[in-house]
Amino acid sequence: MRINFSVLLLLLTAWSCAEKGASNDKKGTNLDVFHTYKVDIKQNEAPIFDFIEEVEFVRLQETNESLLKPIYKLEIFDDNFIIPESDGSKIYLFDSAGDFKSVIGRRGNGPGEFNVIWDLWMEQDTMFVYDRRSYKVHKYALSGEHYETTKLDISPWHIRSTAKGYVYDMYNQLGNHTTKYNLVFVDDEFNEVQRAQPIQLELGATSFGPDTFQEYEGGLLYQSTFSDTVYQIKEREAIPLFSLDFGDFWFWNTMGEKPNEKKVLEALMRGDELTQYRYFLEKNLIFCYSEYNGKTHRFLIDRRSSKVAKLHYGNGNGEVLGLMPIRWDKDRLLFSIRFSSVSTFISQLNENQIKFRQGTTLEEIESSENPVLLWVKFKALTK
Repeated sequence: MRINFSVLLLLLTAWSCAEKGASNDKKGTNLDVFHTYKVDIKQNEAPIFDFIEEVEFVRLQETNESLLKPIYKLEIFDDNFIIPESDGSKIYLFDSAGDFKSVIGRRGNGPGEFNVIWDLWMEQDTMFVYDRRSYKVHKYALSGEHYETTKLDISPWHIRSTAKGYVYDMYNQLGNHTTKYNLVFVDDEFNEVQRAQPIQLELGATSFGPDTFQEYEGGLLYQSTFSDTVYQIKEREAIPLFSLDFGDFWFWNTMGEKPNEKKVLEALMRGDELTQYRYFLEKNLIFCYSEYNGKTHRFLIDRRSSKVAKLHYGNGNGEVLGLMPIRWDKDRLLFSIRFSSVSTFISQLNENQIKFRQGTTLEEIESSENPVLLWVKFKALTK
């Protein structure tokens, strides 16, 4: 049999290119198509330190004007850390080295005052502050200059800017609105334009849970309080992005199509059922946590492999470190950590994994009672 080596070489080359292309396609898979990740609440835990590639610490300067309570929210803009006081009364500004710059606002109902800061976000160089108790949206410059205030005719649970105006989360705000929808889109003048996501469970005026909106890849994500699914806001629609499957441990799987409101409220008040989770989404990773049976369960999910790790914050000696996830900053998850936990946290890592930003030292951290900012770069979950 005669073999045409030119044809064979051509076929081998084509096969090789196809194999390389397949490999590249796998690496370049679009992760922003809907996917469900299975999460086992009974999975064995491992220390968070086992999954850390490197960390960076920044102290927040303590002055008479910057005595901080625990940090639950933080915006980053133009090398500024923008931190609302946890009691909703004012806003602190620090530079990227953690040096204190200024305070904006105080408690009250007058000009430059906040009743309660419910939502805070940046739109270009303008800071938006939603004071839910007074139905007001304020616009400020980071210098503290007040641009304008708009009084809303309703009180959304949460609110954010979109490319075409704003979006309200109206979940369980039926006392002052009758949309029967979770989402209401409004224009730049706060006039209603469109609604999305019909409400599945009505609990009167009762609301639970954290902020339902998150920023992601220059856009916006939304998760209704008791939903297992996270949506991307596109145009004026909510498109499913991912869901977490907790199996039979997910409380809503046991409730049927028409949950009994009394049983639901009893479970929520007890706090021993898995009724909701909080997530933080990055291009490749999801960090999430939930409360179940009196304990916090934390998970790291690799979107590329669908691998799931269950984490704990202990140090091996029974001490639980005071960590609070805040947001992703590029490919690093930003936490706040108690000043008193930093030394113990460091002791669990190798020296080459630890970095202090210029202006921050361990001595400075331990001489202040302010919370500390901690950036964590996680390893990929490949095993």
